[in-house]
Amino acid sequence: MSRPKNQNYKGHGLSKGKEREQRASIRFKTTLMNTLMDVLRHRPGWVEVKDEGEWDFYWCDVSWLRENFDHTYMDEHVRISHFRNHYELTRKNYMVKNLKRFRKQLEREAGKLEAAKCDFFPKTFEMPCEYHLFVEEFRKNPGITWIMKPVARSQGKGIFLFRRLKDIMDWRKDTRSSDDQKDDIPVENYVAQRYIENPYLIGGRKFDLRVYVLVMSMFTSPTWLCKKHLPTTTQRRAASGCCSASGSTWRPNTGPRQWRHSSGTSTTSLSKACRVCRR
Repeated sequence: MSRPKNQNYKGHGLSKGKEREQRASIRFKTTLMNTLMDVLRHRPGWVEVKDEGEWDFYWCDVSWLRENFDHTYMDEHVRISHFRNHYELTRKNYMVKNLKRFRKQLEREAGKLEAAKCDFFPKTFEMPCEYHLFVEEFRKNPGITWIMKPVARSQGKGIFLFRRLKDIMDWRKDTRSSDDQKDDIPVENYVAQRYIENPYLIGGRKFDLRVYVLVMSMFTSPTWLCKKHLPTTTQRRAASGCCSASGSTWRPNTGPRQWRHSSGTSTTSLSKACRVCRR
């Protein structure tokens, strides 16, 4: 595919020095009409571009990006708020696939000792395609808790815990429908992951830490880490096993309604709390 020329570019006889002077400001566009728009408009040196004008930075959501820019070549200087293949990291099954691939690459290039350091995620299987591999691992470690997560949902939706294979048989039967039904109703993929039953806690509560990282490229490049983080804790203390039983199916107490923000917690006090409150 040939690279199309910028249809919106209007030539002029300015020298390169004057051209750089005019481009000292960052020209931005956005499809979102929320707080983001206010921030960009009040940022010094940032200028909003209307209609079909040339831009340097485009902030949009992933669905709009896919519909409008999926097969578009762009100039090297322009930036968009999402990577085209962002789902390689944001979907749970693809993220695990890439982590496993990275670990194998480490083993080939740096040896088994270096690859062994890549142990920060638990045993994970994509369901239903890796169901038999999962069953084999499940039977090696009877009595432990596993967690099932939909690969493309968030905020705790569709998540459940289990300790017996029969607890997920109903889910597995739903995926083994007739060929006619498969054409009409796509099977929702899950990941089955060994549940961390002894996590770090803050004051007896589970938490997550929102860390903002600016990744400049998918290839080797500087990565910028924001020093200020946003910790979020559950409203209820973690129960035994960090989950509450409801019949034969267990559900984690990490639903979106049970979280609360604690922006006043500093990074220093958070790290101390992690050391003190680990169970």
